[in-house]
Amino acid sequence: MAARGDFRQRLTNAFASHLEENGGFLPWQTMRAVKRPFNPASGVKFKGGNVMSLVLAQLERGSADPRWMTLKQANKAGYSVRKGARAAYVEYWDWGVPGLKLGAPSADEDEETEEQVRTRTRPRVFYAPVFNGQDIVGLPDLEHGSGFPTVLARKLIEATGANIEHAMAVRDGGRTIENAGHYLRQADKIVVPPEKSFGQGEDGDYCATVLRELTRWAGHPSRLNLPADEVSEALRTEIASHLLNSTLSMKGQARSSLSLDVTEAWIERLKGDKHAIFRAARDAEQIVEHLFSYAPELQEKLDETLAANILPEGGGRRRVDIGVSDDLPNFVPSGAKPAAQAVRTGRADPRWPGFTQAIYETARKAGFQASAVDPVFDMIEANFTQIMDGMKSRGTDEETVYKMIGAQIMDEMTQADVYRKRLDEFADKVRAGSKGAVEMELVELALQEAGERYQQTLVDGVNNRWGNAQLVQALDAVLYGPGVAADAVVFDGAFARKLVEGSAAAQSLSDLDDDDDVLMPLGMSAVLPEDAGVIDDERIARPGL
Repeated sequence: MAARGDFRQRLTNAFASHLEENGGFLPWQTMRAVKRPFNPASGVKFKGGNVMSLVLAQLERGSADPRWMTLKQANKAGYSVRKGARAAYVEYWDWGVPGLKLGAPSADEDEETEEQVRTRTRPRVFYAPVFNGQDIVGLPDLEHGSGFPTVLARKLIEATGANIEHAMAVRDGGRTIENAGHYLRQADKIVVPPEKSFGQGEDGDYCATVLRELTRWAGHPSRLNLPADEVSEALRTEIASHLLNSTLSMKGQARSSLSLDVTEAWIERLKGDKHAIFRAARDAEQIVEHLFSYAPELQEKLDETLAANILPEGGGRRRVDIGVSDDLPNFVPSGAKPAAQAVRTGRADPRWPGFTQAIYETARKAGFQASAVDPVFDMIEANFTQIMDGMKSRGTDEETVYKMIGAQIMDEMTQADVYRKRLDEFADKVRAGSKGAVEMELVELALQEAGERYQQTLVDGVNNRWGNAQLVQALDAVLYGPGVAADAVVFDGAFARKLVEGSAAAQSLSDLDDDDDVLMPLGMSAVLPEDAGVIDDERIARPGL
């Protein structure tokens, strides 16, 4: 997809420019940020290419805060985004529908073919603007955990069981490396300077040096078997070292045998291959995961620190300093009115648990699974308190209201089930008619997109109280086209091609090249305007909008 390729090129150019302008130093070697980027609303640790993008974005902002979240997430948590703040972008993926079958297996086959699995799990790319923690007003201070980074690093080093030798110099082929860490691939041995040579108080440098060489050790044929060419190995090593150090909150500086010739080769590689940084990031992720597999208890400990920074679902953990000492007695001035209690609405309404329990029971009796009811709660949540209060004012008790709402929901779900079956029948006819005429993966993407519009039309029909005839007409327009009668459609290759041509997702996929297909999981995102994501309106001052 050309647009996404342009974004990759732009990010790659920025990375190469940083190397050129900073004497071969990588972004994380010129900034103080030591934590790996993560989302405090979802708990997601950013990976691969997203890490590269956010590190550059932090450097641009001069920020040491590794937290990034969307405007909607910040508002939902009770915070706002500073006016004038600029978004960075991250990519995330929908990996298909695991339960979707693309047709019955052949007579001598009990399982899906490789092509069927590949097609139904074809990922779709999405991107989102995220804002840095320093631009989120009221966000609590970052919690760093109680562990000592070098202690954790030593435990990880010991857990790997790697062969580590201490020497001031080592020969590798025709060159001698002095006073620096090095990995001898043929001997499968790490050589680092003696710990005492790092000086007092520099144990962080010693651990960082060993960790760096461990990232090369992990690529040995007996382990991950990663490519051994010098430029690729050096680039993934530096990225993996950063991921390790930032995960452990290490501040040490590794003694590296990296030469200026290699860093210049990086720049040339990046300039000639917009995918190089993403391949290196993908390999670096594998390396980090492999090393922590030797010490899963350390990963658990680090995850606890991450969990301590996750924002609670019930709202932000803000505290406003009003300049009053906590040591003052707790009293209320004479004649003061009690503060009004916050109104609890939606899922926070005390009546919500009883309501959901009643609806689940009604659904069970009607033959619906609980999962089928869950989306209904999302639709009702916004108006739930208003409905309940209105019925209460008319003298209707809660149990009666639950039954009335439950009966209406079941009627609508029964009718919706009929419409969903029409969609399934449509999809089956399209698949059957498109065999041999259109690539099945493109057909599936087009069907998925049509299905999403179909479901949204159903929701619109319910919300706007359309009659059955109006709803059927709108649904048929989604599937067959405006003004086309269902019984006039011939489900052949021509119809399938028309469906694919009208699908943005299918057209995007048809433009992907082989490299994009390989690199999808750690790609970055579609190209976005240079000024996109800038917060410059008053909405940021009103959380929740």
